[in-house]
Amino acid sequence: MSDKSLDVLVAIKQLASNAGVTILDYVADDAPYPRVTWGPDTSEPWDADAAPGHEGFIQIDVWSRALGRVECKQIMATLYDAIHDAQAGIVLCQVDNSRTLDDPDGITTHGVLRVHYLADS
Repeated sequence: MSDKSLDVLVAIKQLASNAGVTILDYVADDAPYPRVTWGPDTSEPWDADAAPGHEGFIQIDVWSRALGRVECKQIMATLYDAIHDAQAGIVLCQVDNSRTLDDPDGITTHGVLRVHYLADS
């Protein structure tokens, strides 16, 4: 049974793109803000005779340098609406946690969405 995390990343990236948000896998230092990037992810297989698959978590990071938190939270809301309860070949895809914090640089707002998924093999 192969790890489905790449398939899930591709599906989430497409859902986000359909909503007008591009999730980047690599960001150059001089790339413009706002930026949306992949954070850490985990994937573990489950072994059910009838339906083997994978369960995992993917973090999506939003980086904004606009004054205040509004831009960051707007992007996070767009991502939530696009991803939460999405099917797209995924058994379950839900945003199960989000938070917004000030980056240590003092000028960047950092939004974090944690996506929980179940995927058939």
